Amino acid sequence: MLEVVLNIKLLGSWESTISTKHDAVIIIHSVSPYGKSFGAQALFELESGNSDQAMQGMLSHPDTIKIVIVSEEPKKIIGSVIVRPWMTCATLIRSDCYLEEVVISSRGAEWTILTPNEVTLLDLVHNLQYIGCELDW
Repeated sequence: MLEVVLNIKLLGSWESTISTKHDAVIIIHSVSPYGKSFGAQALFELESGNSDQAMQGMLSHPDTIKIVIVSEEPKKIIGSVIVRPWMTCATLIRSDCYLEEVVISSRGAEWTILTPNEVTLLDLVHNLQYIGCELDW
C-alpha cells in the first residue's frame, strides 16, 4: 500500500463554502456511501472561531441532508454529516483507495489516502479531475 497526500481545490462544494465563509477547518475522518447515487456520510470535526455560525452554514447548505452533533465545545464541533450530492467523496468511495483523513480549510483540501498501487491512484486522480477538481500531488 502507498500513502499519498493529494492537495485538492474543491470547486463549489459544501465544505469549501463553509471553510472559506466561516474561516473554519473541517476534518473528515471517514466516509461511506449514502443512498443510491452520489451521496456520502462522514464523521467530521469542525473548528472555527465562531463554530455556531459555521454549523448554521452547514445546516442551511442545500446539499446537507442531516447532521448529528456528538460533541460541542465553544470552538469545536464533532459529529456526522450526510450530504447529497458529494461528488468528491463519492468518487473516492468508488475507487480502490482508502481515506485516512481529509483536512479542509480556505486554502483547499488535503486528502491523505492509502492506495494499493500507482494505477489505482492515477484512476482516482483522473476521476477527480473529470468532476472538476484541481489537484496537486
